[in-house]
Amino acid sequence: MFFVASASAQSVAYSKPAGFVTHTLKAQQLNLIGLTLHEPVVYSGSFDAVEGLALRDSNADYDATLISDSSYVLEIVDNPTDPSLNGVIQVITDWTAQEITTTADLAGDGLAAGAEYNLRAPKTISDVFGSSNSAGLTAGANMASADVIWLHNGLGFDKFYYSEGGGFGGGEAGWKDHSGADAGDYPIIYTDAVIIQNKALT
Repeated sequence: MFFVASASAQSVAYSKPAGFVTHTLKAQQLNLIGLTLHEPVVYSGSFDAVEGLALRDSNADYDATLISDSSYVLEIVDNPTDPSLNGVIQVITDWTAQEITTTADLAGDGLAAGAEYNLRAPKTISDVFGSSNSAGLTAGANMASADVIWLHNGLGFDKFYYSEGGGFGGGEAGWKDHSGADAGDYPIIYTDAVIIQNKALT
């Protein structure tokens, strides 16, 4: 008598978490909101050299991984010598193939070789509010007649609105800055507060 044994293996698949957050804006005032969802990690690694503003990862190829003329968020995940830096972030706009340049001296703050990190692309105005204003903010021919998004720039605020397009002077519908230039790709860093000036009466 022969016995044939068979076994079935099950594989487990994981999907990236996704979702949305709803905010109710109060009329005729400034509304402060924050981002609780952010983009996935595009690269993770560890630095083998940390000198001033220069952070080097000899295993990286940032030129191949990152999109030129874009911003990224550097997150320190595990700093071996000073855990108080874990969770610190920096906005990165400058890099070479294997070196990131920061705006703050993380080495002076205690960042050391061997520190593990993640890089994420920030969300943009179009990501958060919808490329065609699916968030439903009041559109207008100019900033004076539309709801306004205020984003802090370190010194003051940059302001944006959704243009309904057409009208005097023409122009396409879309997100604009104070000068009327296209601004849908403007980055919003998830740790920054977002202020929405709601001009609706109700």
